[in-house]
Amino acid sequence: MPDREDKANQEWEFVMEGITTRMQMALEKMGEANRKMSDAASDSNRTTRCVCVAFILALFFVVCGYARLNQMWIAHVENLKAGGVVSASETVSQLGQGAHD
Repeated sequence: MPDREDKANQEWEFVMEGITTRMQMALEKMGEANRKMSDAASDSNRTTRCVCVAFILALFFVVCGYARLNQMWIAHVENLKAGGVVSASETVSQLGQGAHD
C-alpha cells in the first residue's frame, strides 16, 4: 500500500508542478504583452500631446495675427479720420478701376 500512496503522491506532485510551470509561463507572457501595450500607449500619448501642442500654437499665431491686423486697420482708420497723410499704396482713384478705358 505505501508504494501506491507514494506513486499517487509523486503523480500528484508531477501534475501540480506541470500546472504551476504552465501558469508561470502564462503570467510571464501576459506581463510581456502588458509591457508592450503600455509602451504602445505611451507612444500614442506622446504623439497626441505633440499634435495638440502644435494645434494650440497654430491657433495662438492665428489669433495674434488677427489681433495685429485689427490694430493696423484701426490705426489706418484713425489716420484717415484725422486727415493725416495717406501713403501711395493707400490712395485710391476717385474714378475707380477702368476709368482710363
